[in-house]
Amino acid sequence: MSGMNRLQRGALSATTNVLAHAGPRLMRVKPLRRTITGYFETWLEKALQEERASGRYPAGVNDDRATMTMALLHTVERAFCERYLAPNVLRRVSENMVLSALVDRGDRVAAETFRDQYGTHPPAFMVVAPGKTCNLRCTGCYADAGPTAERLDWLTFDRIITELKELWGGRFCVVTGGEPFAYRSEGKGVLDIAEKHQDMFFMAYSNGTLVNNRVAARLAEVGNFTPAFSVEGWRERTDTRRGDGVFDQVLEAMERLYQVGVPYGISLTATRDLYWPAPVWRAPGRPAIAAGANATPGMYGPPPFFRAQFPVIDSVA
Repeated sequence: MSGMNRLQRGALSATTNVLAHAGPRLMRVKPLRRTITGYFETWLEKALQEERASGRYPAGVNDDRATMTMALLHTVERAFCERYLAPNVLRRVSENMVLSALVDRGDRVAAETFRDQYGTHPPAFMVVAPGKTCNLRCTGCYADAGPTAERLDWLTFDRIITELKELWGGRFCVVTGGEPFAYRSEGKGVLDIAEKHQDMFFMAYSNGTLVNNRVAARLAEVGNFTPAFSVEGWRERTDTRRGDGVFDQVLEAMERLYQVGVPYGISLTATRDLYWPAPVWRAPGRPAIAAGANATPGMYGPPPFFRAQFPVIDSVA
């Protein structure tokens, strides 16, 4: 890992492992929590400086990666403090995201083998669309999703995730669609993939309408799968593009996940109607950040290096 020797990396890994199991108690002690968070912040700043000096990535890319990592760090800290996450979610976030993906950066042996064979580093993560099936027909859908059976079979889907780990050393995967929660093959869905690959962490772009109580409970159980709900801003624009009542269904899905301790985010598309300001939601009675989500909202679409401030809005009228 850039910026750390073997002894430092081992100490940080051991610390993170302790937090993954005893963290819910230890991290509620404010002085200890701030000490540990400060240690990670110092490491991140040093790693950023070395990445800048290496010239491997453009400066903007390094800054964006550091900002995203810092946001995730403080999201985890807030989750410990507010006792928001379900026990298995907290364990999977600590072990899979913080320790494996951020500290160890995946399976380094596999990554180095890939680099030796191909002369370049493997991708840090993968985006996979297991199927085009969707229960909505949103205007201008990039995937042309809808009532179609076009999909990857289960064995192929599972093989892709397995090879991501074994050949690239990856530990993070983004699932798109179609609607990810509509995917079925051999009686299995995306949460079965998450359950089988417990050493991975998954994030899915979802329209939110299929996240019922049963799905919410399963998300809390597997612990390593978090949705980002696609919206077009507020109710009027969302329902115009996605269908009447979709906005309220998304809020209902958010409430279900909040109640069972599953983090979630929102996904916004930069358009002429919605590019400034990009709101951070504060739903009635819920903490800021995506209506209670302990996750950073994203803005997707051109230009790739678009940056914006995210003001807090106190309600969703």
